[in-house]
Amino acid sequence: MYKAYYSALIKSGVSLILFCLIAFHAVQAQSDPNPEDRLDKAMQAYDRSEFSLAERLFKGAVEKYCSGNEDLQTCYKSKHYLAVIARMENRYSIAREMFLDIETFVNDRLNGDQDKIARIYFNIVLLECDRAEIEECGYWAGKLREMASDGYLSPFQIARSHNAIGHYESAAGNYREAISSYLESIEIAESIDDLDKTGRLLVQTHNNLGISFRIVGEIESGMEHYQQSLELIRKVHGEDHLQMGTAFNNIGAIYYMMQDLGQAAEYFARAAGIIESILGPDHSDLGAPLNNAAFATIRLKIMSVLQNF
Repeated sequence: MYKAYYSALIKSGVSLILFCLIAFHAVQAQSDPNPEDRLDKAMQAYDRSEFSLAERLFKGAVEKYCSGNEDLQTCYKSKHYLAVIARMENRYSIAREMFLDIETFVNDRLNGDQDKIARIYFNIVLLECDRAEIEECGYWAGKLREMASDGYLSPFQIARSHNAIGHYESAAGNYREAISSYLESIEIAESIDDLDKTGRLLVQTHNNLGISFRIVGEIESGMEHYQQSLELIRKVHGEDHLQMGTAFNNIGAIYYMMQDLGQAAEYFARAAGIIESILGPDHSDLGAPLNNAAFATIRLKIMSVLQNF
């Protein structure tokens, strides 16, 4: 009698365990998005400049999809954006090691995909120039120049390569050469006629052209490219994106150089409003546009007083 009782008890226990395991895996399958969903959520956070959240989501994707051969493309993209975030947050040494590790990954696991290698070199150029390692920046820009001329890259990566070369020339003080490279990048990118693919690159390149033209004293050309960058940000990211703040600040700087202090103050204030709404009132990036707006307003008032004497 007791044997039958214990046997039934064991069977019911095993059944309960199996039921719980099945239920657990069913819930996990529902809560665990597919690779595309994971990347979409991470990219949405990245586009909103929520880098802490994006980094956490990309790290989760790396842990899940880089352990074997399950999804090498998702693994690559996640690793890539983790390195980009490190670069954008000025963790240059860490970012450089990450990009070089990704280059090894692409060569070993993705058949040395040349477009992906060019994308890595593009980021290393930006990284080395941003930390003022001009010789290193030039070295990697030279590698991109070779790849672009060899004919193995897609038109989009050729456009990106010319953007990176322009970045190097600008960092080296060769602004006319930088302008030439940026214009070539824009010409190739616009020939692709796919704003979803080229939008971010065109925003960046028009902005860089605005900076270069402003430095060489061609203010109207600088304004033209800043305005084009602004319009592209609206189309690609919408009105409330952090890059709108950068664009407003740049346009304000042009108006300031043109001595149109009223317009300058207005654009600086709009830049500050965007940055504050996204990053909060205590963020360090808010300082520059607020100071610019205050300085332009003070100068405008002083000039008004002087004119009334």
